[in-house]
Amino acid sequence: MPTLFAVLYAAALGTDVAAIATGADDLRWFSKLALMPLLALYFLALSRGRRERLGLVLPALVAAWAADAALLRGDEISFLAGIALFGVMQVLYMWIFIGRGAVAGVREHWRLPLGLLVFWAAFNVYFWGAFGDFAAPVAIYSALLVGMAVLAAGLRDRWLTAGALAFVVSDLMIGLDLADIDFAGRSGAIMVTYAAAQVLIIGSLVRITRTDRDGSRLSPGTPLGVRP
Repeated sequence: MPTLFAVLYAAALGTDVAAIATGADDLRWFSKLALMPLLALYFLALSRGRRERLGLVLPALVAAWAADAALLRGDEISFLAGIALFGVMQVLYMWIFIGRGAVAGVREHWRLPLGLLVFWAAFNVYFWGAFGDFAAPVAIYSALLVGMAVLAAGLRDRWLTAGALAFVVSDLMIGLDLADIDFAGRSGAIMVTYAAAQVLIIGSLVRITRTDRDGSRLSPGTPLGVRP
């Protein structure tokens, strides 16, 4: 069953990239908005009815779906609503990672987290003027985004870290668009890296949860609702 949802997820992504390339904007209300529900079904199938499915992952995916819908509208208010909703998703992911012991991991392995924080500061300082009225919202959201990536790196899972970094790359390309920096295939690349980021994060969380269950390292009430 997880394989079926993974295939449907890939098909929806392919359809969405094709819709971007052909300018079929109306189709994107189906292709793009199918991604997070399919990913939620993929997560539920992977978790196999265990209690972790009742935690913060599903609310995070709901927030991401609402953000996707807001960004499809294309106006400034909807853009701000979209990054606010994605901010909510990043906070939920961070809370999950903290419950897995990410803070201690960041303290022990600080080089990548430090590099991400330096990059965040340099990026926002350099593009502050170019972002105009969006400068402050982008700085706040990107702080949450990088915070999520920092905590993901603290868990020392290569696929989770890859997913978090893919999210940074995806949103970096959106930021470049706000600064009027464009390149061929940018919109499609944003969707591919975003979709890859989400599935890597979700798949990694399920695997980490199972490992934690086997190792009896979690305490009751962790964010995914898993008990050792």
